[in-house]
Amino acid sequence: MTRQVCLRPRSWRDGSHAGRATTSIERHGPAFVRVTRVGAPAANADEPDADRAGDDRVTFVLVHGVGLSGTYLFPLADDLSRHGEVLLVDLPGFGDLPTADIPPGVESLAGLVHSVLDRAGVSDPVLVGHSMGAQIAVELLASRPETYRRAVLVGPPVNAAERRAGIQLLRYLQSAVHESHALAEIATRTYLTARTSWVARVLPTLIDYPIEDRIRTCAGDDGVRILRGEFDRLVPVEWADRLAELAGAPPSHAVSGAAHGVVVRYRDDVVAAAASLMTAAERAGGPAVKPGSASDGGTDLSESAGVETA
Repeated sequence: MTRQVCLRPRSWRDGSHAGRATTSIERHGPAFVRVTRVGAPAANADEPDADRAGDDRVTFVLVHGVGLSGTYLFPLADDLSRHGEVLLVDLPGFGDLPTADIPPGVESLAGLVHSVLDRAGVSDPVLVGHSMGAQIAVELLASRPETYRRAVLVGPPVNAAERRAGIQLLRYLQSAVHESHALAEIATRTYLTARTSWVARVLPTLIDYPIEDRIRTCAGDDGVRILRGEFDRLVPVEWADRLAELAGAPPSHAVSGAAHGVVVRYRDDVVAAAASLMTAAERAGGPAVKPGSASDGGTDLSESAGVETA
């Protein structure tokens, strides 16, 4: 089932940047995923610019963190849709999606994301992964280099010097005191709806995932950007810079004032990093739908996400 929705962060008074989107539940083998597509060509041929999508148009793919659904990424998706099309993938067992009979590891989750993108006909996207999503992005780069070569890794875990559940919980709490109330509300709500048994199975695989070994295979293409919050104790600067060096990327960018949830209140930094990976042809391509062309009857997803953008 597919429906059209409208993304309108509450801080936008005039709606001039509202973006058209569709969301659907897809089955991929034993797993159900939710796919939100922002900036897709309008279904109505009479819509302005309905025919503008072309081969040179970039697609950004957003992948959420552990225990969360993609709702907290809606404002970021809308911001990125000014530069191209955006696909936001909600993975099974998180939010209101059922668990799936698949191994609870980064490799399996990356395989699901690849299945979604393959079905959608997406090639050479810019991956944007937050926390667990950053691990998934790295796995896609490492396992399918012929398809994926560009990624923004936001708060990529887990620091190899602290791969223990207890210390990771401590670092999470140390970072959480610097997070916005909006993100805390989102995290609480989505953690409560997530399948706790599934999250409990996934977490150990995330702690053990050798991201530093996998990212090493991506070195040399200058297709990786790494961001971390100034107060992110889960991802200290030494760790982020080590990953950047292994990937052959520029040094990590520390977002002033942010903690682990950079993608919520500090979206401009994420958008800038993602846009820096666009080709000249993609920059010339522009968005497929003019800002403000979404109908007034759409569902306000930013309200359902509870995201304050002011």
